[in-house]
Amino acid sequence: MKKYFCSMLLTSTLIAVFVCTLSSDEVSIQVKKAVMRSKPSFLGKKVGTLNYATRLEVLKEKASWYQVKEGSGIEGWIHKTSTTEKNITLKSGSQTARVSDDEQAIAGKGFSEDVESEYRKSKDYNYIWVDKMQNNWNASEDNIKKFIEEGRLTLSDEGLGD
Repeated sequence: MKKYFCSMLLTSTLIAVFVCTLSSDEVSIQVKKAVMRSKPSFLGKKVGTLNYATRLEVLKEKASWYQVKEGSGIEGWIHKTSTTEKNITLKSGSQTARVSDDEQAIAGKGFSEDVESEYRKSKDYNYIWVDKMQNNWNASEDNIKKFIEEGRLTLSDEGLGD
């Protein structure tokens, strides 16, 4: 009877661990770089920067934000638009692929150099300002806060506010 009880206890424990493992939600970063914040707000203190394809455990959901835990144990908030439920893997054959940050970002959006070159052939599109913004855009958090204050913008639960 004691053996039966111990085996049932062990089996129950294993099933509980397995179910808990299955029920934990995970997401991947689908943008080139994503900022993890201390609170669910674009104005929250920066906790860390996450790279494309980083896998995260979702701890909690609040409006348009996920509270997440990164593999090293760091916790913070990430906006949902930076994530996907897909498990992104960067592999080429049997070895891990070596790709640039730009290649990672465009691959995550289904955009390749071939697709870009086809768009650039069209005379209907002008990429000069897009390229300038992509290569030169850098707004500090202080400048963003100043812009919001001077513009008397209202912060909302959907992204900027608490």
